[in-house]
Amino acid sequence: MRITFPALGLSRSNTGKLNRFIKRRYARTGKKRLNRKRIFILPTYYGVVFALTIFVMLLGALNYNNNLAFMLTFLLMGVGLVATFHTYRNISQLSFRAAKTMPTFAGHLARFWVVADNRGGPARYAISLHAGGQQPVTIDIEANNSTTALLLLPTYKRGRIPYCVATVETRFPLGLYRAWSYVKVEASCLVYPRPVAENALPLPDHYEGGQHGVAPQGTDDFVGFRNYHPGDSMRHINWKAVARGQSLLTKQFSLPETNELWLDWDALPGTERETRLSQLCRWILDAHDAHLVYGLILPGLRLPLGTGEGHKRRCLEALALFELVE
Repeated sequence: MRITFPALGLSRSNTGKLNRFIKRRYARTGKKRLNRKRIFILPTYYGVVFALTIFVMLLGALNYNNNLAFMLTFLLMGVGLVATFHTYRNISQLSFRAAKTMPTFAGHLARFWVVADNRGGPARYAISLHAGGQQPVTIDIEANNSTTALLLLPTYKRGRIPYCVATVETRFPLGLYRAWSYVKVEASCLVYPRPVAENALPLPDHYEGGQHGVAPQGTDDFVGFRNYHPGDSMRHINWKAVARGQSLLTKQFSLPETNELWLDWDALPGTERETRLSQLCRWILDAHDAHLVYGLILPGLRLPLGTGEGHKRRCLEALALFELVE
């Protein structure tokens, strides 16, 4: 069965084309505040039923010349007209700006935090925001205040998403009309390659754990304790603490120079570019979880040895923005 748009009689495919055209036309850079030129309003399914009901009531009132029927009909007609204004005003003069984004991996949802400002206006209720066909998030905004909403956007490939086009809509107060508009949230979101584990992490020979996620143990200077992980060497456990009834703790030593791992582009010959990047991404995550000292070698780029969240983020960012020049 062909599904049509209730108010315009458009098919779903034609409605999608219309929405894409409106987004390109009205979701432009620098236009953040919603005004009458950027807000669209149409009756919902319930609005159409409400209008048909009023029309039938008007025919009955004319047929029977009943004054009470006329009064009720015109009263409901006035309610419908007033609802049009209030639905439009519920999103009119709102402005939107980006707050922050979070990096993600290809295939996961990108997260955009958006601030909705309601400066100089009355309270707004039941405002929905959504992007990329995801479930909408509904917010209320107090008078002369602002509210932050989290928008989710699907990702399909690595790189940088420069902005997010969000749909802002409302059916408040009676649900008879749908007023909506589009805003362009200018926030850059970094998308890392999809981590794929086709090859095991090439661990250094000095590595004792024997499995990913277990920290390597050095034999140089003692640096402190950490919680015990399965697979840790038994001779590094703090047995004195165990005798005192404390939890298992493992001694940590500074890593010797031989415990260095280079994640090299050329270590994956004969594979496509995106496959190599996905494998390197997996290796970076595994090396970080194993607390290894690692570096990254790409064509035209060499990141030095390092550890920690900052080093992992720099390596993943290099993979996300990598472009091979032949």
